[in-house]
Formats: sequence, C-alpha cells, structure tokens
Amino acid sequence: CGCGVFGIALLRALARDGRSVERMLFTDPHRPSLAALARTLLRHDNWPHLPRAALLDDGSLLEPLLARGEQATLICANLPQTPGPTEFRLDRCGGRDGADLLCALLEDLPRALAPGGEAFLLYISLAHPARVAAALATIGFKATELAMQVRAARFADYEALHPGLADYLRDEHAAGHAEFDPTPDGEGFRFRARLL
Repeated sequence: CGCGVFGIALLRALARDGRSVERMLFTDPHRPSLAALARTLLRHDNWPHLPRAALLDDGSLLEPLLARGEQATLICANLPQTPGPTEFRLDRCGGRDGADLLCALLEDLPRALAPGGEAFLLYISLAHPARVAAALATIGFKATELAMQVRAARFADYEALHPGLADYLRDEHAAGHAEFDPTPDGEGFRFRARLL
C-alpha cells in the first residue's frame, strides 16, 4: 500500500534471504503515484527480483486484496501520515491526527495477512503514537522496530503544503498527538521515522 520503491527494496531484501515473491499487488488511490510506479516497474522489468505478476490497483489500503478474497504472506505499507485539518493532499494527509489510514490498515491486517505472514510498516512519529499503539494492541499484534531514522523538517515547508498546517502541527504536538522535537530557533523540528 503506497510503497512503490520501498516494496521493490523489500523484494531485494527477501532475495538476499533466499526467498522470492511470485505475485505482487500494489494499491494506492493516488493515481500519479501508481503511474510513477508503473514506469519504475517497466524500466526494471528485467530485474531478477521482480515477481512474475505485478498488479496495480487504485483501491484504498487492503480493500483490493480483501475484495479478491485473498490473504498475503507479505504486506508492506508506507501510508500518508501527516496530520492535517482537511485532506490537503491525498499523498500526504493521514487524517486529523495523522493516524487514520494507519489504524484502518491495522484493523484489516488480521484478515488480510496469511498465517505466518509478515507485515512491514513505515511509521512516522507525527501520526498520533498512542492511537497507533492502541490499534496494534487491539488486533493483538506486536510491533518490532527494525530501523529508525531521525528526520529534520521546517515548518515553512509544511505551511507551503497547506496554509495553517504549521500551526496545526504545533497544536497536535501540544496536545500530545504528535511527537517531534522543535529546533531551538522555532523554525523547524525533528521527528522519527520507524520501520516496524
């Protein structure tokens, strides 16, 4: 879901582990992202780690998989997780607290993941950490952090995405719905990106 190059990198990691994927389903309602992925797949169609079949679907989250009545042995997701007052950009907004899409995916994960399957999620600390932790606890899954990266951002860049978004992020931080460390000059912040 929304993975693009992340999904392809995961194929490479599986190959190093002696495993392969026969068929892959890429879902993303953001059609420009799907079009970019299609170009990437065509450009690398002779790459040995690509599956024999790659299906692209503009459905939302795990809906296309569930509609097929299938379960996946591997699910990876890199969803929009920026909190925002409205859906300012389909490829960035994760809902009012940033966790809407992640929590919706987690709710469907037990039905979509095959027994013994694995799920990889990219998660940023801007998306309500307590809500995401509660969603994981509700489905009975345990998240293991495989990697973490601290990223720097500027409030001006978020303001350019959507007017008022910088103050919205500050308010989410003050309410305890977003975790980040403001820079001393107040112009930016540092947040964590985790691979779970």
